[in-house]
Amino acid sequence: MTDEVRTRPKDRRKSILATASAHFYQRGYAGASLDDIARDLGITAPAIYRHFPGKDALYTATLEVHLAQLEECISSAAGVDDVVRGLARVGVEHPTLGLLWNTDRRRRLVDPDGAMRQRLIAAADALGVLLRGDASAELATLLARLMLAAVSSTGFYESALTRDDQAAQLEQAVAAIAEFRPTGDLVALPVANDVQAARPWTTRRSALLDACAALVLKQGGYHAVTIEQIAAAAGVTPPTVYQLFENKAGLLAGVLTRAANWAIAAIQQASTQANSAIEALDLAVASSLEMSAQHPSWTGSLSDEISNLPLDQQRVVLGIAGDYLDEWVAICSAVSPDLTAPAVVVRMRAALGVLDDRVLEAADRSVLSTSDMSRLTREMITRS
Repeated sequence: MTDEVRTRPKDRRKSILATASAHFYQRGYAGASLDDIARDLGITAPAIYRHFPGKDALYTATLEVHLAQLEECISSAAGVDDVVRGLARVGVEHPTLGLLWNTDRRRRLVDPDGAMRQRLIAAADALGVLLRGDASAELATLLARLMLAAVSSTGFYESALTRDDQAAQLEQAVAAIAEFRPTGDLVALPVANDVQAARPWTTRRSALLDACAALVLKQGGYHAVTIEQIAAAAGVTPPTVYQLFENKAGLLAGVLTRAANWAIAAIQQASTQANSAIEALDLAVASSLEMSAQHPSWTGSLSDEISNLPLDQQRVVLGIAGDYLDEWVAICSAVSPDLTAPAVVVRMRAALGVLDDRVLEAADRSVLSTSDMSRLTREMITRS
């Protein structure tokens, strides 16, 4: 018997889950490795396999820990105010929830029997029941899902605020959703499916970028797609791909860079056209909703693949994405000048989570109109 086995603590599984949670939060599924997790724990990777059969099982077990906290928060809430306060705290203390509600609901959840998905749906439905009040069942269900999208936003940034201050700002944003009542009817939103269509007027480079984006989404990620498949979808030969891109990572970098550049151009145009901060925010919301409806994969599934790029290419893509977020911060800060920049970031991230989630909800149910989404975004940023 080795020293490692003799001295293995009784709470080793709990320690593995806690460390793995931090890695998945900071690096995403693709970027986290069992070797790195083991190294931080001071053990070897085989020691992890005594508790979990593989990375997928560890990932799912990690998410289950955070899902249990979400379920407890909702089931124990005495009312709307109580659940809003509790959800904000859960979002701050369990940011890995962002991987569960946003990213994994789309693609990465390892859930063979669908049990976790059903638990997540049940939690959202239970939250909807709490929100009924004067809202219809349809609206309450929609608002519940938007609240969870806002809460899960903490999984995609690190706040400069203390946990208490971050929770206070997130609580205001979530409360704005709980209290929101649309002025117009809910709408059925036609959403594109990112399927590659032949367009003779595009260049071979654009065709390859389109094909890569569509296949990465359709087939479950960067590693599930081959150069040969991308070339075939674009109507070119594999050697043509290598004439235009150094390798598959270079092609993915091109996809991500194009998406980020289009997003930043859209929000800069909104800022330029506006005559006030409120108008700039409304135009930015409208352009964001239009882009996500036309390119639903851009709301998250493609950005999840950034960790597959070499570090130098990651820095380029993340730099453009940072410029995009800076544009949002500038607009939101002008709309709510009394908030500090870190406070604006918390609310803005929650609002962006809601905007991104709308296109996902639209596949199954009616959603808020663009004008109501603009008003909800304003209220999330300005509520006090």
